[in-house]
Amino acid sequence: MTAALGGLRLRPEVGLPPGMTIKQEGRELVIERKWYSHSLWILIGFTAFWNTFTLAFFIKMVMDGEHWIQLIMVAPFVLIGLALFYGVMCMGFNKSTIRLAQGQLKIQHGPLPARRNTTLSCNDLSQLYCKQSVTGSGSDSSTSYELWAGLKNGKAIQLIGSALEVEQVLFVEQQIEKALGILDAPVAGEIPR
Repeated sequence: MTAALGGLRLRPEVGLPPGMTIKQEGRELVIERKWYSHSLWILIGFTAFWNTFTLAFFIKMVMDGEHWIQLIMVAPFVLIGLALFYGVMCMGFNKSTIRLAQGQLKIQHGPLPARRNTTLSCNDLSQLYCKQSVTGSGSDSSTSYELWAGLKNGKAIQLIGSALEVEQVLFVEQQIEKALGILDAPVAGEIPR
């Protein structure tokens, strides 16, 4: 159900989505989202298979006395395995923290470094909005959602990349706008109302 305000269609309020927490600590608003999802278990299995196979292949090449050039050819597979392992660790342990305090909006990801942390002055924000991100095509396509900020200088910056579900990104948008007293208004390119 949407409400109308002078011809403006407002979004219905989104409740707290699974995997997120919200805390109001005095004048500070803190929203947290754990990166964990059930797909982590599939990724753990694939990563274990990839790294076991790559390590066994590399050890066999060393034991057989292969030339160093051939060992270097295996390096990209080792790097992919390390990247997969790091991704699994991030997905298992990281969380994103959105903190609104002392006139600043801070978005931090950790404990393992994975994404760019952002700090903005609340005075620079004019509007928050959500965009849809589609990767791939056809049956192989994947949809995720991003949080963007429209600034008073006319520029727009991405606050949170393609890691959120639609309910999560709308929840974050609504909570920050409510805390800052920003009236939700339509923005070109945002997800449909």
